[in-house]
Amino acid sequence: MDSIDGQAGPPASRDEPTPKEALAGQEALFEVDEDPKWPARYGLWAYIAALFAPIFVTGQAVAPSIFFAWDEDTFASVANLLAYGAQAAISILAAVGFASVAQTLSKRQFGLRKIKLRQAIKWILVGILIYAWYDVLLTLFLEGGDVGDDFDSGTLGLISFGIILVVFAPISEEFLFRGFIFQAFRNRMGVVLAALVSSLMFGVLHSPYGWPSVLDSILIGIAATLFGIAMCVLIQKTRSLYPGMALHAMHNGTIFVLVLVGA
Repeated sequence: MDSIDGQAGPPASRDEPTPKEALAGQEALFEVDEDPKWPARYGLWAYIAALFAPIFVTGQAVAPSIFFAWDEDTFASVANLLAYGAQAAISILAAVGFASVAQTLSKRQFGLRKIKLRQAIKWILVGILIYAWYDVLLTLFLEGGDVGDDFDSGTLGLISFGIILVVFAPISEEFLFRGFIFQAFRNRMGVVLAALVSSLMFGVLHSPYGWPSVLDSILIGIAATLFGIAMCVLIQKTRSLYPGMALHAMHNGTIFVLVLVGA
């Protein structure tokens, strides 16, 4: 076929992909780039960093609190907020740090990708069915203890407690446990075992030592483990971390409301 100036143009190369082939190649490259290849041991190391984070951050949180503490309750509230905020930051930084050692990072590797609202709602409901029944039964067997005891310092204490429960915890814990640890374990253990092991680790971290009985701590640890399994199902099925963060915030928000009403 002649060009505009009347001369024949160069023949089309058969090696050049068609638009459909080019698009397929881009999608394949995109999927490979998103698939995290993190070693399982990095997930364990990140967990250890998060586990011991409170030891290092408590002292760092107390010093700044002095400047904001016009009374004892304010001091306790600010110290708790800063300590938990620092722990959340350490959890995220540990995941990002160990992940960056293994490969070039993409936020989508952690599950930070958009998802359709209908699909998110569907799997959030599935997640609720996985763990909520146990939460209901749990209230019948606990001997006592108040989840809000450590934050019983007036209005400011409740505000800091709410921020920690509904903002800090859902973001940092989902990023660390499901965005990083579960996916790192999955590379070595497979989906089922990775979900179980990472959720058991999540349950251990949430077992409240010092409650009225060891049984209480065990029961709550089991509840947290089931909750972790539900969160693993969400990210595995949706490939997005956002539904898990939303459900985690809803779950903790319910706890916060129960604390407010004194349930």
